[in-house]
Amino acid sequence: MYALAMIRYRRARGTLDRVRDEGPHVTFGLAKYEVIPWVVGIGKEDLDKIGA
Repeated sequence: MYALAMIRYRRARGTLDRVRDEGPHVTFGLAKYEVIPWVVGIGKEDLDKIGA
C-alpha cells in the first residue's frame, strides 16, 4: 500500500519524520512505516518495482 503526500521541499525530511513518528498507528505500536522522499518523475509502475 502506498500513501503520497506533497511536502514543501525545504522542510521535507523533518516533516516526513513527524508524519511517520506522530501517526496514531505508530504511536500505539500497531505499525512501522518507512518514509521515502519521492521524485515526481517516478510513476506508479516504478513505485511498484520498489515495493516488490
